[in-house]
Amino acid sequence: CVSVGIGLNEKVLAKHINTDSISELNGYSITVFPSPEVGRNRVYERSGGQLWTVTSQGLAEFRDGTWRSYPIAEIARLANGVAPVATPPIPIQVIKQSRVLILLPDQLVEFNTETPDAPRLIVLQSASQTRLEKFLGMTVARDNSLWISGARGLEHVAGPVRNLKPTDDWQEFLAPQVLQAENFQQPLQDMDASGITCVADSPASELRLVVHFDGQNWTSQSVGTQKIRGAW
Repeated sequence: CVSVGIGLNEKVLAKHINTDSISELNGYSITVFPSPEVGRNRVYERSGGQLWTVTSQGLAEFRDGTWRSYPIAEIARLANGVAPVATPPIPIQVIKQSRVLILLPDQLVEFNTETPDAPRLIVLQSASQTRLEKFLGMTVARDNSLWISGARGLEHVAGPVRNLKPTDDWQEFLAPQVLQAENFQQPLQDMDASGITCVADSPASELRLVVHFDGQNWTSQSVGTQKIRGAW
């Protein structure tokens, strides 16, 4: 397995590093169906059995037993000349049946296929408008708001995510220099919704850090050189 995601009814969806297939575990048995390509990007399930994933050329939607590809130049540029299995994963959030949030290093965009023959790409936020430098991860909070992690910290926008607009006000939370942490990834909200936990890099060494932000204060804990991908 190279990536794992949670589908509807707590099903587990796994992609593989050496085969273009997806395995679905429902708790009792495993069903295997085709993947649009080999790659590290997770598979996301929406109501009605609709699946979405990122490919080297854009997005792919699985519906009625077949994959439909949507070319997106901004994604293709990131994967240009890089094998799909080596391309860094691109975070997405399926916010409605035909609307997907895509977090690119330089911008947050919404991909809208409500008119299938004329899909639209809407820029909601640009990294150049922030002090985060670049975007690395995102998560939808329990109040349906959105958190983005970047090179220098976090930013937050009130929900609901399905109503995000380019004119929304974002609040930035930059990590203090004394924290000695950068490149905040895989943000996850605490179970009690009291804060956000990320994985980060130490700028002075090869150490990996678990960083917690409670809305006001930052704390960190080293996990050595282990290449952990997430923490909570």
